[in-house]
Amino acid sequence: LEFYFHDKVDLTNPSNSTVVFVAGPKNAQFGAVFVIDDVLTKGPSRDSEIVGRAKGTYISDDSTNTTTGLFLTFVAVFKDGTMSMHGQDNIFDEVRELAVIGGTGTYRFASGYAQIRTY
Repeated sequence: LEFYFHDKVDLTNPSNSTVVFVAGPKNAQFGAVFVIDDVLTKGPSRDSEIVGRAKGTYISDDSTNTTTGLFLTFVAVFKDGTMSMHGQDNIFDEVRELAVIGGTGTYRFASGYAQIRTY
């Protein structure tokens, strides 16, 4: 599977965001928690065909503040099932891996890993 995950952050108008701060330090450092509800598209453009949604959380989990360590847990919701993933997302690394921990529907018993990159 290949899809594009679109975070939209608008700190001045959270109702216009797909990522919303919910707890912890407001500077997004250690302990900050964000809830996500992002569009998944077939291509890199936001106008590309929508294939699903990513629903989950980002948690800033690096107490040293030396990296942009985020623990990402999300469920990719497609018309024919869901796929759950979680893992460390150090956004400055070129490639990050998340564990695929299960699924429903077409993706029942999914396992393995997903590679993510910033486009």
